[in-house]
Amino acid sequence: MAWISLTTDDVKERISGPEYDAFQTWHLSAGQADPIPDTITGVIREIRGRVAASARNVLAADIDTIPDELYHTALTLIAWRLALRLPTGAVDLQDEGRRTAYEEAKSTLSAVARGEFSVAQPSALDCDPDSNNENSAGRFGGATVLTIF
Repeated sequence: MAWISLTTDDVKERISGPEYDAFQTWHLSAGQADPIPDTITGVIREIRGRVAASARNVLAADIDTIPDELYHTALTLIAWRLALRLPTGAVDLQDEGRRTAYEEAKSTLSAVARGEFSVAQPSALDCDPDSNNENSAGRFGGATVLTIF
């Protein structure tokens, strides 16, 4: 598995066209930007934080990527957070099925942070040298990584 980027196209694949349009434009003030890219960025940061919480994991150097195994988890979080932008009753996007999926996604991230859910480790060349994990300080996946200057 690899580390991947999330885009607005990924979000469009997860939710319906009318939902996507509503999320983009609902109650925006003049000059206010589309909230979808910021929501994607926020979820990516949260996921990377949960991955970094386990000393078993190393972060990829590209700050806009997440482990492939967490793709659906990320889209679930994004869809829920966007649904919360809409007033209750205006559109029923905060239903029990989505709430359950959101809770399961949060549970998955907690398991990642505890080291109970394995995620792909980036290749030695793609590791963030500033990762605060035991694997990033001259080691990668149990093998010593040599730094050549």
